[in-house]
Amino acid sequence: MPHPLSILIMGSDASEIAAVVTLLESEPDFKPIVLNLSAETLDQTELDYLDALLVLPKADPAQWKALIGALYRGPLIGLGFSGEELSEQINLPVKASFLVQRIKAQIRNFQSRSDQFLSVGSYKLYPASRLLLSAKGDELKLTDKEVEILRYLIRYDSYD
Repeated sequence: MPHPLSILIMGSDASEIAAVVTLLESEPDFKPIVLNLSAETLDQTELDYLDALLVLPKADPAQWKALIGALYRGPLIGLGFSGEELSEQINLPVKASFLVQRIKAQIRNFQSRSDQFLSVGSYKLYPASRLLLSAKGDELKLTDKEVEILRYLIRYDSYD
């Protein structure tokens, strides 16, 4: 079974955050992670292992932009607001099924990009092209199963 998709929910309104978490927890494919912008900070290693970032309407743009800066490379979905830095903007009100569908689509699109990579120690894993690139530039072609195993191990290691 594939790993659950880690969705970071950023917001500053506790009731909005709770509503979205409840929705995403009902989906077996998702693992929601909450970040209250008024109280918490973000670590680079946490950013590396996110599948998507969902920013809620009342989140202060200056705060979440400062937190993620140029460090986050994945899909960035804005719920109820627009911005050029967003992968997708979803207008409110929104049906739960539509929100889930759009989050999954953004993750699929991002994971299929050839420039998307994961850090594995001093190596870079490019899942779309199944390449493992060393710091010296040596390439190793992997099978689909090897890529999935490495992705699983990377994800498992990030939750310790």
